[in-house]
Amino acid sequence: MASLLKRLVLRHYRRFAPALDLAGEAYAHAVVGYEAFDRHNAAVKDELSGELSRVLAARSTFELWRLGKRWETTFSGWCGRRHGIGTASGTAALQIALAAAGVGPGDEVVTSAHTFVATLLAIRNLGARPVLVDPDPSDLCVRADAVRAAITGRTRAIVPVHMHGHLAEVAPLLGLGIPVIEDCAQAHGASLAGRRAPLGPTGCFSFFASKPLGGAGNGGMIVTDDEALAARAETARDPEGADAIVLRAARTPSYADPLEAAVLTARLPHLEAWRQARAANAAAYREAFADREPVLPAPGVESAWYSFVVRIPDRDAVKARLLRAGVETKIEYATPVHLAPVFADAGWRHGQFPVAEDAAARGLSLPVHPFLTATERARVIRALRG
Repeated sequence: MASLLKRLVLRHYRRFAPALDLAGEAYAHAVVGYEAFDRHNAAVKDELSGELSRVLAARSTFELWRLGKRWETTFSGWCGRRHGIGTASGTAALQIALAAAGVGPGDEVVTSAHTFVATLLAIRNLGARPVLVDPDPSDLCVRADAVRAAITGRTRAIVPVHMHGHLAEVAPLLGLGIPVIEDCAQAHGASLAGRRAPLGPTGCFSFFASKPLGGAGNGGMIVTDDEALAARAETARDPEGADAIVLRAARTPSYADPLEAAVLTARLPHLEAWRQARAANAAAYREAFADREPVLPAPGVESAWYSFVVRIPDRDAVKARLLRAGVETKIEYATPVHLAPVFADAGWRHGQFPVAEDAAARGLSLPVHPFLTATERARVIRALRG
């Protein structure tokens, strides 16, 4: 079983990092791993045991439903929002939130050209058209003036993406009369002026295992202060719902998984301490790699530090060299989203979004997880400094 799981993980990795041609065994023997799922679980072992036992002891589907609702209330409250609508994934959260905002066939949704394909899939799944904006090169998040320039008479929503745990500019977009649905998939705990993401009324989170707050598998949530959107989102995740606004959306059942909710409930009280540990690692990298064009948050932003990205001209060769030195790194987007084969019919062309293309060509993410030891961090710095 362990051997099969290992092969599946390596196959998954190679699938999403096609630019690399490295022996899978090298990852298994890396001294400094990019992620630390085992250390996260060990840190909350007692809480995790208690929460999982509560789920496994449930006597009915109603009790399981109540546990899911408890998680929705817990996390939305932690974000400072009145409503939480749990979903099966972050992609589902975005799609349901957009449907609840009235997005449908023929509409346009303005979003970032530097994001994971799921952001665009959530829009396209509703029959709408993504309109892309190149991000700012400093933090790889979109700016409000660029978003405003992309708005047309067919724009039905705006999806700012909080990339790498940093925060996009949102406040100037809230008075335009267009729903703003923030993609917070990498921004758990990020804040600006004491306000945690989302910065506006509505945001969508992913709880995929790699996220700052990740479960054992997958999950998502919409958090919002918008009463009408919350009610429609509840309908949109239920195939038997009857709200006319969301009936046109392509839907499948999508709810919070009680087992994932148990893992997340155990981890949430530790998230701020983990974010601060990530920030300490990022501060050390920032000092060491000032010449490597690090991707840094905008002034005043307390980043979630989902990833610490440096930009290197010979990125693939450097990644291979680091792995030989025992340091695992990650290429998050080897292909910019507008050039991904799945969107070939959209008509986007090479050179259209140069900042996003440069990020895909030169970006390399270093281990920044909260359980990185000082010795491991020093090894990363020493290896990259060469």
